[in-house]
Amino acid sequence: ISQRQQVRVVFDHEREESQYQGSTSDFDTRRDQIRVEHELALGDRGQHHLSSYFRYNDEQGDLARDELEAGTQLSLRHSDSWQTAYRYSAYRVDQDAIEVTRQKGDFQATYKPDDRWRVTFDTFALRESVEEDIETHQFGGGVDLNYRQPTSKGELRGNFSFQADQLRTVGDAGDGIVLGEVHVLDSVRASFLREPDVERHTIRAYNADRTRIYVEGRDYLIVSVGRLTSVYRILSGRIVEDEPVSLDYRYRIPAGSRVDTYRTDLRLDYAFRNGLTPYYALDLRRQDATGSRAVPLFTDNTERHRFGTRMERTMWSGGAELELMHDSVEPYDAFHADLRMALLRHAAHEMDGSVRFSAYDFDGDRERRVHWFEVDATNRLRFSPYLSSTLKTAYRWEDNSRDGLTEGVDLECGLEYLRGALRVELIVEYDALDINENSERGFGVWLNIRRDLSHLFASGERR
Repeated sequence: ISQRQQVRVVFDHEREESQYQGSTSDFDTRRDQIRVEHELALGDRGQHHLSSYFRYNDEQGDLARDELEAGTQLSLRHSDSWQTAYRYSAYRVDQDAIEVTRQKGDFQATYKPDDRWRVTFDTFALRESVEEDIETHQFGGGVDLNYRQPTSKGELRGNFSFQADQLRTVGDAGDGIVLGEVHVLDSVRASFLREPDVERHTIRAYNADRTRIYVEGRDYLIVSVGRLTSVYRILSGRIVEDEPVSLDYRYRIPAGSRVDTYRTDLRLDYAFRNGLTPYYALDLRRQDATGSRAVPLFTDNTERHRFGTRMERTMWSGGAELELMHDSVEPYDAFHADLRMALLRHAAHEMDGSVRFSAYDFDGDRERRVHWFEVDATNRLRFSPYLSSTLKTAYRWEDNSRDGLTEGVDLECGLEYLRGALRVELIVEYDALDINENSERGFGVWLNIRRDLSHLFASGERR
């Protein structure tokens, strides 16, 4: 609109029909979403900013729901060392015949007295209601300290944060809804949903931007552990390693409950000039929960220590870490090591490779030992300014004392043509997976054609 003001409008339409061989599951969904974002610079130098957004999402089919969301943020830069931010958001969703409304406001202040220290304070308040039965009130805040001190041999860095919040539930006991809880799923370690007493059949999994729906039994597994629910990634599924997954679910809420949560995080490291960085990290969480039901609320206490070191060089990097995880559900000790290498660096030819290893020793009721090893390599060739190819290969070996031996191989070959705003990709993929003498083979071909149309909306002189 002007040098100080801009508006961005995004519309998404998606239709997905999926049928899975050997399964009774099939999906037929349609999604339409519009998002409007507004940015306005304020002040004599444009040092302050006011940003607002509006989003409406309509999903029909097997996962039908309607979403309406709006919010605004005012960021004020009082000086080079002092900044504040004020946020408010409202959200409403209608899903599975249940309507949820949520309002949240928060305040954040950042103070940076010099190049060594940065101090951040924050506080928030949230109100959520589910129909007319359940209403939750949550408020809290915390402080974050960040320190950097250069020395003759490197740099000492430290970070400490403390957060506290209180969650109160009023009304009759009923169902609560969690939307967009993000986890990075693993095939070895369990990712536990934050709320206890989850209604398993209501769990839905999506990718981070909610444009792909994942299927239980094909992409992920659900395991109940007492009153908690854990989720695992299936190696042969569509969820890739280290991919954030968004989860929705419903859970039973006790009437008149209160949960106080305190979290402390600490990290110390020293970055030597030669690339070596030893570090220590602590994650500590304590909860105090009370409720009116005869069954006491579950308290999720966690204590996690990480001792490690990394080495960063121009053509390679590597590290090792000892992890001690003590929590209320599945404690474990683990050792991790990784090595990443740039095998070849030329303008028209690049090769990269990596090796990773982890060993886990799980304690508690589900005692087991897991060792896994993974190696991958990527080869990139550029034939001309417009044509290039990529070859990727990966091998994974896993020995689980409870589930047995797993081996997997992935091969992918891609050809890309890029000229101006046009991009054409041809990708061929083959994968093989052996789990306890059971084999699975897969083959796929994708043709992607993209045409960038952003130049049609570029700002400039009117004609």
